[in-house]
Amino acid sequence: MEQFVERLPLEGLDRGLFGDVSSQLMRIWHSTNGILTPEYKPILPYLLNLSARAKTNDVPEILQIGRRSLMANVFGSDWALAPADERSEISPEFRGFVAEGYHRAIADLEPQLDIVSSPLELPGGNTIWVTYTRFIAPISLAKGVRLLLSAAEEVHPGVGFLSSCRTDSLGHSPRTIHLPESRPAHGPTAGHRDAAG
Repeated sequence: MEQFVERLPLEGLDRGLFGDVSSQLMRIWHSTNGILTPEYKPILPYLLNLSARAKTNDVPEILQIGRRSLMANVFGSDWALAPADERSEISPEFRGFVAEGYHRAIADLEPQLDIVSSPLELPGGNTIWVTYTRFIAPISLAKGVRLLLSAAEEVHPGVGFLSSCRTDSLGHSPRTIHLPESRPAHGPTAGHRDAAG
């Protein structure tokens, strides 16, 4: 299987092509001009909250993991809700591989959308293949302080726009993890497609 990260057009979020949570985050980001307001509250359980600073070839520090985020589903709620210093570390190779989108969001102060397909080592040593879209929004707080909010949504290869996406030499699509679908009670509902999510 081929490991890749590719930028995607933000316009796809307006059409609901890349997932409900990402589309909702983009709408809120536009309506608030990227300023943190109570409008974000309904979708925060589905997001990662990250620092707006990162070392070269690394992702920013994760400040909070939403309990219903893809990361919490993949790594488990015990891992996700544990204090940062008690969580096992995500491999430096994986962090470096997915870092560029965060660095663009920090440098450009503009949202970023990409698709990631990669092996991922879980706590305990098991490795799975993940394929997901990731929307990263730079957010302004009081007095010029910034952070990043990120929505990641599982992609199911072979569906919709991904049907011609990456395949190995035998024509097999990357294996993804299959998570139970979750929807927020008062959050994103419009535009859900199985191909993004």
